[in-house]
Amino acid sequence: MIKRLFFRFGPFGAGAPLTLQPSAMTVFVGPNNSGKSLVLRELQQYAEQGRTTGRHIIEGVEVVLFSEAETMSLVTGRKSRVPANETLSEGHIRVARPIPSSGSATHLDLNLDHLIQQFSSLRQQQAQGNQDWWKTCWNGIYSQFTSLFTVALDGTQ
Repeated sequence: MIKRLFFRFGPFGAGAPLTLQPSAMTVFVGPNNSGKSLVLRELQQYAEQGRTTGRHIIEGVEVVLFSEAETMSLVTGRKSRVPANETLSEGHIRVARPIPSSGSATHLDLNLDHLIQQFSSLRQQQAQGNQDWWKTCWNGIYSQFTSLFTVALDGTQ
């Protein structure tokens, strides 16, 4: 779940970032060509790719970290059947991400123990007062986790 969004405004991000703490439902309203769709596309990219460069509006995303039980519940809720002619590496499960526009799904093999360990490490950093823990959490498996729960409703993945 998103805790805070950091926006960049001004030339090359020179202005102080605007911070938004979204609620369960957040609506972006504005005239045509004001950046509403761009914010949503960049948010989706952030969830899927992490802190990469090339974004015009989104500076950063701070998330609420899930507990081990919540993580297990979310991931196992997306568990997908593995075809009989395929095998998974030890400790991995296959999960599915639905694509509403086509009714199909993409599949991802996750090392569940590694995911739980990474979340635990991030929670420890947060508890120790590391103010920038969220800037590094997007590397690796965390991006894979968030991409499972990011769905664009505009006909794309």
